[in-house]
Amino acid sequence: MAPRADLLAWLLDSDPAIRWQVERDLLNEAPTVWAATRASIATKGFGARLLSL
Repeated sequence: MAPRADLLAWLLDSDPAIRWQVERDLLNEAPTVWAATRASIATKGFGARLLSL
């Protein structure tokens, strides 16, 4: 696997707050793909923890 592919895989396996930006800005995914990930920020990962405070 190329270094770039390793990095993208690592970023995609991270928090939804990072994942949606990778999908949108680096992978140029369709808006339906990254919008679904972005919508999960309020219920998963760092975003959910922050909102619970």
